[in-house]
Amino acid sequence: RLLKAIARVEDRAVLRSKLRPARLVTIEAKDRSLRGALEELAKQGTTPIDAKEVPEGERVTLSLSKVPFWEALDGLCRANGRMLYEVGSEGVRLQPGPYVDRPRRFSGPFAAFLTGVQAVKTAAGEPSEFSLDFQACWEEGIHTDGVTWTFKEMRDDKGTDLLGDPVDRSPFDKQSTSRGGNSYETT
Repeated sequence: RLLKAIARVEDRAVLRSKLRPARLVTIEAKDRSLRGALEELAKQGTTPIDAKEVPEGERVTLSLSKVPFWEALDGLCRANGRMLYEVGSEGVRLQPGPYVDRPRRFSGPFAAFLTGVQAVKTAAGEPSEFSLDFQACWEEGIHTDGVTWTFKEMRDDKGTDLLGDPVDRSPFDKQSTSRGGNSYETT
């Protein structure tokens, strides 16, 4: 176990030496135009933001100091409540719609989102299996060869452990992966 721990520490050191740290951004918006706040975010970050579909009258109030790009983007959309963002090969695109508080994780220049859940039901109507859709994103200028998903815990709405016995747990089986400019989508 000690050798595995040392290898993980060494891997992280190598990774830090190859990856630049996240761009930290500061946004001060008190009843400010959402478009203006997004333009400010785009200037401070490296990832393009397409805000053409943001209506002129949309306002936002939010104060963020030295946070990673993805956290700031999500914070602006959450604070406004009426805009969604999607990440594609051309960067970030915003569109009208209620903000969806989806499971997500931000870490430096990276973000990971659960983008969909689909259950397959048996003839009796009970769920028999399910698929989860994820998207991993990174700031413009970061280059990655792949994404590895590790599930430490997975429970349904009733608290049932969906991963089973940790000793017998098989590795996550990716069914499909597609890569965009600065994101991977996985089912």
